Amino acid sequence: MYPILIVDDETLAKVTLQNIIQSHPQFNLAGSASNGAEALEFCAEHSVAAVITDLQMPVMGGVEFIKRLRETGFNGPILALSNYSDFELVRGAMKEGAFDYLLKADMKDNIMYEYLDRIYELIADDEEKRRTTYEKEQKDDKRNADLTEIAFRQYLQNAGSVIDEDLLLQSLPKGIFNCILVRATMKSDHLGPLVSYEFMC
Repeated sequence: MYPILIVDDETLAKVTLQNIIQSHPQFNLAGSASNGAEALEFCAEHSVAAVITDLQMPVMGGVEFIKRLRETGFNGPILALSNYSDFELVRGAMKEGAFDYLLKADMKDNIMYEYLDRIYELIADDEEKRRTTYEKEQKDDKRNADLTEIAFRQYLQNAGSVIDEDLLLQSLPKGIFNCILVRATMKSDHLGPLVSYEFMC
């Protein structure tokens, strides 16, 4: 389950949101805060997957809170709550990184469930992208390690061969050789200067 933080200075709105979040199968309540300053402190100390925040609050309003939260590196979904007269605040919230807004007058169970479903989809999509990126990086690392291993095996099997210095700058696969580079001398051939390395194994 994913923890959601509620940021609102109105008790009734907090209670309403808490009840809806706790009844959703994908989410639980991370906590609540009464203004942006409290919310920033909470996010610095607790795991939060998504945020639902009011825009008009004392001390620090929602727009400033969203801006500063994004500056900390938080990339989870942020839903802004607004009143009918908050159009400029809504515009600011969207500019700073809220994915959408909801009028408080429309904060009914069925509508909130739809927004929570959207929040879940955004989180799931982000996790899938990060997983795909991680798997690609792992494959690239393995391919590079395999190429490096092949090159070094060929070098060690042929003492008269030379190897490009750039290859040595790559990270060697762990546990392949227990060799120590003991000498490097310059050689030249028709390809120009190369570096010849000798190993003591």
